Amino acid sequence: MGTFVRIVQGVWEKTPAEEWRFDENPNAEAETVLINPDDPFEGLVEMIRIRLGLGVLTPVALTYQLPDWMLLSEGARTPPITLANERDVETMLSVREYMSQPVMYVTSGPELVAKYQFLCRSPFKIGDMSFLGEGVTEEQHHQVIKDLVGGQPIVCSKTMLEMIFNEPQLLIISGLLWK
Repeated sequence: MGTFVRIVQGVWEKTPAEEWRFDENPNAEAETVLINPDDPFEGLVEMIRIRLGLGVLTPVALTYQLPDWMLLSEGARTPPITLANERDVETMLSVREYMSQPVMYVTSGPELVAKYQFLCRSPFKIGDMSFLGEGVTEEQHHQVIKDLVGGQPIVCSKTMLEMIFNEPQLLIISGLLWK
């Protein structure tokens, strides 16, 4: 048996008080999808892409937030939960009983997904190099990135970058800019 979940497009922001807030895209209509807990995660992502008209290479972050009363002592400072596999979807669907209507937040596009990952301090990879992993300080990560680009910025317009790189590559570039 499936569960109806509302899909909202936008981007997560972190306030100066370190509270998480989802800013909805005012130009996007909210959609509702039927999610079956037995469906593969890749199928869910594909369904979301089709429903929202997103390209197959467009970076996407699927997230949800627990109801306020479940956020314990941190409250709005509790980061959203990123869906990455079937178990995450199963967990989201299991807490639906405590929500008036389950909501999945969708962030798409290289810049917005990179911004979300930056705010979450999510580990990322460029080639064989990993960044923001355990045991390495943020300053050390910044230095590795500076060493990677040779200390000299490449100056060009966003339009030029979009002509040269595809969306997954732009996600990496945007991730570097946010770091």
